[in-house]
Amino acid sequence: MKKAAFVLASIAVSAVFSVSAQTQSTSAGSCSDVKWKADVLQKYPDINKACVDVVVRDGVRYVKVSGKVRRAANGALTVRLDHSESDITWKPGAGDTVLIEGEPLAVTDVKVGQSLRFYMPEDRVAVANISDSGVTSREVVP
Repeated sequence: MKKAAFVLASIAVSAVFSVSAQTQSTSAGSCSDVKWKADVLQKYPDINKACVDVVVRDGVRYVKVSGKVRRAANGALTVRLDHSESDITWKPGAGDTVLIEGEPLAVTDVKVGQSLRFYMPEDRVAVANISDSGVTSREVVP
């Protein structure tokens, strides 16, 4: 039973940068509808396998992708995209939070090995912080 609860909790994990952002975003189709730009696919060839949802916020489509934290140091977060050999590293904002195992957690408290989810626009290499006050792009580190 504990294993099933753990699996369900893992599936429910969502690094949504803000819990309330979901209420302001609307569903925008499925992962199979995503049209990644060539530069995104070049950098992250299996990114479509990490897709878990697609939303629209302020007229822009964002893809929620999943991964596991590989590094959290020097103000940057490195995540291995699920079902992929690709890592993405970005610099979160000081106030950013993520949902890990259903609980909000400050990005500064994220630990290596934790599973999380985050948003990327489908048309460029970027990570998006979606909050009540809007959408802010976060710097992706080469």
